Amino acid sequence: MSLAGSLFKLTSMMRTWRRDDDDVHGLDDLASAIAFIVQADALSVLLVDEENQVPQLVLRGNYGLAPVDVSLIRFQLGEGLAGQVWESKEAAMVNDVHKDDRFTPLYGQETSLGSMLLVPLLHEDVCLGVVCASRKEVRAFYDTDKETLAKVATSLAQDLSQGNYYKNAVTDSLTGLKNRFFLLEQLRQELFRIRRYQAAMSFALIDLDGLAQYNAAKGRALGDHILVALAARLHAGIRETDLLVRFGEDEFAVLFPMTDLSGAEECLLRLKNSLIDDPILLGPDAYPLSLSIGLSAWQESDEEPLDVLERADRALSHAKKMGGSQIVAADDSAIGYD
Repeated sequence: MSLAGSLFKLTSMMRTWRRDDDDVHGLDDLASAIAFIVQADALSVLLVDEENQVPQLVLRGNYGLAPVDVSLIRFQLGEGLAGQVWESKEAAMVNDVHKDDRFTPLYGQETSLGSMLLVPLLHEDVCLGVVCASRKEVRAFYDTDKETLAKVATSLAQDLSQGNYYKNAVTDSLTGLKNRFFLLEQLRQELFRIRRYQAAMSFALIDLDGLAQYNAAKGRALGDHILVALAARLHAGIRETDLLVRFGEDEFAVLFPMTDLSGAEECLLRLKNSLIDDPILLGPDAYPLSLSIGLSAWQESDEEPLDVLERADRALSHAKKMGGSQIVAADDSAIGYD
């Protein structure tokens, strides 16, 4: 098939695939057409999967991979070449993978790799995944291949965003809140803004004390109902400009733009006390909930979103060590009340 024919085939498949409501498990044909365009021996389409406790890049479509490798390919965000391309949002052309420190060989891998070309799937500055093309020979790709694959990736990301995949990728299925994946992107954008305008920003991690006990005593279904009700209560108690996300199994996070530490503390203390004074009602039963909260604020030395997040996480750990039902700032000063 000619290059023009392959491009026509790819365009037609994308249109059909979009009409089929973006079945992300049916990308093998697309991978085959893309591989032909850049003359790759193998090509994989990796998309972010938020269903795991730790988000990962998982294989959703491939061409030319050894069957055993299909079950092996799964990377933590930031791990290996694909994970680092996802993290940086920048394409990478690797002339010899075995001489690149970022390359993480998979145990039992059978697909022969010499050179690789990796391009992020970007939509509105959110990286949905990575397209990885490989050849057996070293130095097999050229800048023109990189440009071509980038154009295809842009089109594919656009199609992903127009269907359910983008919504599902950034939304927690239980509570309907945005998820950790979305939060990290917003933190990056917020840090860029406050560096430019020297604005304030605060960030909180909120842990629901005792959820495991509720689940053990009365079943996971009750715990899920409590989480949904708590999410609604928290969302009603913050400003429209604040961002509430579900961060983990029993954790939420709040991003407070244009807010200093004292302003965030005031809001969080009000929320925390309201759950005790006005318990959540599920049917005839009332559930007074206690929260452990770790709080941090932007500092001029912060270079990455993880800097703010890690300080809040340390403060949260301190709050729980103090017995829970506490708000603790990143300087380890207790602010909340039992």
